[in-house]
Amino acid sequence: MDRQTLASSRAAAVAILAAVCVLGRWFPSPSAQAVEPTLNLARSEEVDEATARFQSSLRSALETGEAARQKWSLVVWESLRCYEPAQVSRTLEQMKSDIYLAASADPRLAALRAYLNGRLERIGRMPPMVIVTLPGAVPGQVKRVFGVRTDQADASWRELRDFAQSFLGEARLAVDLTVRTEPPGAQIELHAVSWAAKKITVASDVQLHNLWRGAYRVSVAKPGYKPAALDLDLMGQRFTALTCTLARSKSAEASRCEYASSR
Repeated sequence: MDRQTLASSRAAAVAILAAVCVLGRWFPSPSAQAVEPTLNLARSEEVDEATARFQSSLRSALETGEAARQKWSLVVWESLRCYEPAQVSRTLEQMKSDIYLAASADPRLAALRAYLNGRLERIGRMPPMVIVTLPGAVPGQVKRVFGVRTDQADASWRELRDFAQSFLGEARLAVDLTVRTEPPGAQIELHAVSWAAKKITVASDVQLHNLWRGAYRVSVAKPGYKPAALDLDLMGQRFTALTCTLARSKSAEASRCEYASSR
């Protein structure tokens, strides 16, 4: 190949490369276009306002509960230390009620109420009662007094107190969650556990911005594929993405969902 022909070939190659670069800017690759749309479920100001109101109610509940806790009557018999059961029960139940009511005034916090409802059933339980036998006013007679052991009652109170205080460290009552399915285009439903009427329906793939924290039941469906479902805790955990892999209806495999957590 002579020098003139070689120079012409190089010039043509450079022109083609330049054209590819220019076209690449105007027509990006499919992978560059695969960005999930964002669905804003709440304004940031709404979230901040709801968070501040909820935390304020919890602080009041903690003050009231601690004042009641300080009034528990102590019964001591030999090495056994007990509190009066009615006082303990009343304080624990009132504290649970106040925590739940802190989220009840705002209809947007349905998922948070579902989360609270499940957790408050398992924590801060009333300890079993014991019978304390004390000397009576008349020599030779005794009287029986019901009580709950101080260590058990104090443990139940601390559990409730610490649970309420954990919300005071939360920056916001909303998170961002990216939902994807393989194949894409499935219908995703999220509803607050035991609050089926509060339902969010979206098509994957999408990023949910300012999704209210709490307990959700997630259902995934796409024609020709097996459905998938799971319970999602957006309060105790920090999930950033949910990915569901769907199996075809006639497949022996099951559809499954996995999540990525920030901690």
